[in-house]
Amino acid sequence: MTKVQDVLLKSQLFGGLPDDHLEEIKKISVDKYFNKGEIIFFDGDEGSGFRRKRADFSHC
Repeated sequence: MTKVQDVLLKSQLFGGLPDDHLEEIKKISVDKYFNKGEIIFFDGDEGSGFRRKRADFSHC
């Protein structure tokens, strides 16, 4: 199981989806890391995708 699959399966939003749907979401998923306090979008920015924020300090 990949990190993306693990996150999707544990989420309330995606956890109950069939494997083929999870696979499609995985294909378009991208991990991005931000520093504490870093602005990741501004009010009024055009939506360009779905973002799921989570606290993960393992990359520090």
